[in-house]
Amino acid sequence: MKVNKTKYILCILFFLGFLNNAITQDRYYKEGVRYFEHELYHRALKEFRLDQNGDNNKDLVLKRLISNYEVNNIEAAKKDVPLLLAFDQIPDEVYLYIAKIFHSELNFEKAIEYYKEYLRKTSKNDKYRTMVIGEIKRCAKGDQLQYYEHKAFVENMGPEINTIFDETDPIQSPNNLNKYYFSSNRIESIGGMRDKNGLKDDIYGEFYLDMYSGELENGKWTEIKPLNALLNTSKHERVLDFNSDGSILFFLKGENQTMGAIHVDTFGTQKSEIYPPKFSSPMNGEKGDIYFQFFNDSTVIFSSKRTGGYGGYDIYIMYKINSTWSRPKNLGPKINSPYDEITPFLSHDGLKLFFSSNSLESIGGFDVFQSIYSVEGNDWSEPENLKLGINSALDDTHYKISSNGMLAYFRSNRKSGFGKGDLYTAYLKEQEIGQLSYNPVLPFLMTDEFVRDRMNEGSTAASDNITGQNDGNQSSGRDLSANVKSKEFVIEPLFYGVDDNLLTLQNLKILNNIVDIMSIYPSTSVEIDCHSMPESQKAFELYFTIKRAEKIAEYLISNGVEKKRILLRGHGSNYPLVTVDNSGSTNNLAEKLNRRIEIKIIKKETLPLIIGYNAPVVADYLKDNSGELLKTVILGLSYRIKIAEVRQMYQNDILSQYQDVLIQKNFGSDNYVYTIGLYKSYFDAQDVLKLLENDNIKGTLIIPYMNGEQMNPDSLMDLASKYPDLVNYLQYKGH
Repeated sequence: MKVNKTKYILCILFFLGFLNNAITQDRYYKEGVRYFEHELYHRALKEFRLDQNGDNNKDLVLKRLISNYEVNNIEAAKKDVPLLLAFDQIPDEVYLYIAKIFHSELNFEKAIEYYKEYLRKTSKNDKYRTMVIGEIKRCAKGDQLQYYEHKAFVENMGPEINTIFDETDPIQSPNNLNKYYFSSNRIESIGGMRDKNGLKDDIYGEFYLDMYSGELENGKWTEIKPLNALLNTSKHERVLDFNSDGSILFFLKGENQTMGAIHVDTFGTQKSEIYPPKFSSPMNGEKGDIYFQFFNDSTVIFSSKRTGGYGGYDIYIMYKINSTWSRPKNLGPKINSPYDEITPFLSHDGLKLFFSSNSLESIGGFDVFQSIYSVEGNDWSEPENLKLGINSALDDTHYKISSNGMLAYFRSNRKSGFGKGDLYTAYLKEQEIGQLSYNPVLPFLMTDEFVRDRMNEGSTAASDNITGQNDGNQSSGRDLSANVKSKEFVIEPLFYGVDDNLLTLQNLKILNNIVDIMSIYPSTSVEIDCHSMPESQKAFELYFTIKRAEKIAEYLISNGVEKKRILLRGHGSNYPLVTVDNSGSTNNLAEKLNRRIEIKIIKKETLPLIIGYNAPVVADYLKDNSGELLKTVILGLSYRIKIAEVRQMYQNDILSQYQDVLIQKNFGSDNYVYTIGLYKSYFDAQDVLKLLENDNIKGTLIIPYMNGEQMNPDSLMDLASKYPDLVNYLQYKGH
């Protein structure tokens, strides 16, 4: 009897131990589920792994698979697949996550197979059905694109930058190309763990995004530092962009990652406010305007869910006119789709737009696309997927090109990364030459609306005054600018291609602006200077450029500008913006920028008119400085030597033997005047004149110029006291 009692006690203790162990294991499971439901997958996995009986719990195994997938443990997730397939009544989500795993590994055929299996297992009302159908189409797109060569070598920025948390919003410092700013919700973020309402929650909360910076030194990252506590707070802070010179940081602050107030920080240069002020513009971050690029200090491109778009996030642009921001303008259906278009980046030349979209043209999630603006066609090209390498089966966003066009950087949550989102560098196989030049006014903004805004940027009252002064008599000849507030106009160069199409839609916008200026100010005149690439013999190059200038003049004349107000000059290929090497080989940037026509408005009297000229900015190592040198040399007094005045093309080897050869024509004249040289001293010009006469060049003559314009003989005596070298010219009369 005593023995039986002992056995009974042992059985009771065993049962209690088993029950306690079961309760403990159940606690691990339940705690893991709570973390799982809060999307805290790392913590959920820790609990699931403590459950020694977990492999027998179908729900735990499924949640463990999903958690491993979400934290990028793809191999661990794969190990749970056979366990789940061995259970009776296999959960439908198993097939969905098998498809996701194959999709993340770019095994598109197998992914499609399991996505379709999921559709077969579920009803037509399943909440994931539409998403899965979209993923099947994206896998088909990926299958098409997988055989293309990758555009770049892509590498993770490394564990110094990236964590198991979310790194996003990479921005390269405008002033230090080795320094990057970004946002992250890593452990040290200010404010601690918070729930979705912003309240403290040290158990199920997450860290909010703060702003950080890091710098590369000799290929290694220095200490990653948070920005100061006046910027980082208990709310989400996201880096948006810098202004042109890097003196102002724009950032988003809010309880929501994609909505909040847009603030500006001047890095301590303005002390009038303790906290950074808000950015005053039609953009409203609190209503979802986000992901913006400050193209320059007067142009912003951004994404928004505002009403009136094409669906989801669309890309918009706004520009500043007379210190006032325009209303945001949607970039249209070529760029925007019924899906989301986010994180836009515009190349420096304003002709290539990069953005991310989750449309059905993506491989999966958000992919990076590019669209090229055609000046001739006045429209964007169909967006092109940048294909695998840069894009993955997950979300690839925030794609930006470095200022030298050699690399890009972006954010991706691809499964090869460390965490929820990592930052990556793409070393481009082909340099983005659009980063090496700069258009201050974007070509695709040269719409009738934009030109009208620029023309009327003084005020509506000023425009009314102009109308009132003419009293309906357009042919009165009076200068309509009297008593009108000063206006500022910006003139862009005209560009043309090898097809010599001068009257492109873009060029016509600029020319119509010039016509308007000259109509308002009839005392002005215009100079048209045409430049080209090396084409053939020097005589032909020069002649072709003057003929192109004539075509532009013809357009102005057909729109009411008098012939006598137009001066034409053909420079051939003497003054390129981009270097062309001695072999004559060129690059795309040279082809694009050296074929140009520069137009200058000349004021003969004081007018309420300010003219600005925007020329493309070219990287120093590609720049040819001859054009800038020309502008310097012609300032003040200079001399050229006329070698011919003819009605047809002048052909003589002398054109190839001297520098600064020029054809000039007053449009009221039938003759082309050929000159060579550009001399600051009369006697230097006279020495060359003698050489020409020795070579039997007849009819040569030295002509004085003031600031690049041929001088009026009546003004020579008046200017002789200021420019003593003119006395030499007057004494010898140009011979």
